[in-house]
Amino acid sequence: MRPNIQIHRVNLHIDDQIVLSVKDLSGKLIPLKPGEPPSVGEKYTFVIAVESADIVVTAQNLTLLLNRYAPTPNHR
Repeated sequence: MRPNIQIHRVNLHIDDQIVLSVKDLSGKLIPLKPGEPPSVGEKYTFVIAVESADIVVTAQNLTLLLNRYAPTPNHR
């Protein structure tokens, strides 16, 4: 069973430059290492499977987010 997470009115720092303003978010914490519990106090121990969210992101932050983290097709 995966733990639920609820986030309300939080600035979520994706990295040193990208910030998402989270009004409301509901989801599940997925541990990155099977068998180890996720820890919100440690980086890179979990991902969030978002079930619903209301967020605000600037155009600049959206551009950075997509350029850094969105998968791109291989060009040959």
